[in-house]
Amino acid sequence: MERKINPKREIRFAEASFLVLSVLLIFLLIYPLFQEVKRKFEELISIKKQQALLVERKEDIEEMKNIFVEHEENFEKMENLFIDSENPLGFINFLEEQAVKSKVYFKITSLGPGKEQVPWPSLSFQIEIAGPFKNFSKFLEKLESAPYLIQIVNLNLKRLGEREIKKEGFKEFSLGDVQSFLLIKAFTK
Repeated sequence: MERKINPKREIRFAEASFLVLSVLLIFLLIYPLFQEVKRKFEELISIKKQQALLVERKEDIEEMKNIFVEHEENFEKMENLFIDSENPLGFINFLEEQAVKSKVYFKITSLGPGKEQVPWPSLSFQIEIAGPFKNFSKFLEKLESAPYLIQIVNLNLKRLGEREIKKEGFKEFSLGDVQSFLLIKAFTK
């Protein structure tokens, strides 16, 4: 018995085989390839986002550098506002120079670190000043425009009497001149 070849059956078998092979090809070769492409694409997107973030950070750093360069002088001035707590001699010399320029009697006593360290640590000084009121005012103006960050905590002012004028160091002053005791706080680094 000879088998008869049915062309329709052969075509359907070929179509079915082709369909099965196509599905197998898709699932075994093409689908993993697309998954790999998808994974690589997501990696690429992640890398692009990181790159954009790094570029943004670089721009921010450059902007900060420009701001620093632009305001460097101001930052130095700000740093110089604070006296050196270990060696306040520069600040004391400044006060003495201003007293000489203002033509007032000047005596300073260091009281040590301030009790309150807020917002910054500080040193406290008791200053005695005597002289004509006009000169005392000049000294206060110079103290107010000092290149240091200071705070006047207490100010006592009185007229010189005969008893004070007779004291050593006060003989050059006259009645009506003033004597002042200032308690100042100078902020430190």
